[in-house]
Amino acid sequence: MENVENEKKEIMSVRCKIEIKGNIMEAIVDSGAATNIITKGLIEKLGIKITESSNAVFSNVNGKKVPSLGKTDIRIKIENEEIPMKVQVIDSTKRDLILGTEILAEVKGKINFEKEELRIEYNGKEIRTPIFYNRKKTEVQEEEHQSFDEEFDESEEDLEEDEDDYEEEYEEEEFKENPAYYLAELL
Repeated sequence: MENVENEKKEIMSVRCKIEIKGNIMEAIVDSGAATNIITKGLIEKLGIKITESSNAVFSNVNGKKVPSLGKTDIRIKIENEEIPMKVQVIDSTKRDLILGTEILAEVKGKINFEKEELRIEYNGKEIRTPIFYNRKKTEVQEEEHQSFDEEFDESEEDLEEDEDDYEEEYEEEEFKENPAYYLAELL
C-alpha cells in the first residue's frame, strides 16, 4: 500500500550560458533527464522547425505525462565551440532547453560544484563554462514505499503480464537504455 503526499520542496536547477542562432540564453544542465529537451516556445522564438516524428512520452516531476511533439537538430555554442545535438520538443510556452544525459555523456560532461563549472570535451578540446543555480519551491509528490518483500512479490507477478505490452509500446523507436524519460522542473 502506498501513501502519496504533496509537499513544497526546494529544487535546485543547474544552468549554464549557451548560444543558439546568435541568441544567448540559459540552458538547464540535467543529468537526471535521459535526453535533451527543448520547448515549443523556444523553437518558435528561434525559428526552428520539427524535422522528425517521435513517440516518446515523458513524465515530469509531478508524474504528469508529456508527449513529445517530435525531434529536431540544433547547434549550441558553449564558450565559442559549436556543438550539434538532437532534441525532443515538448509542448510548452516556456522557453527552456535541457541538456540531458544524452549530450552530457557524448561530451563527457562533468559538473564541478566546488569550482562552479561545467567541463566538457568536444573535438579534442576541453571546454569549461560557469554554472549557476536557481532555487525554486515546487509541489512534489512523494511516495511511501512498501517493504521490499511485498513490493518484490507484486512486481514479479506483474512483470510477466506487462512484458508484452512494454515491447509493443516502444518498438517503433529505439531507446538506448531506459525508455522512460524523466524531466526535472518543467512545470
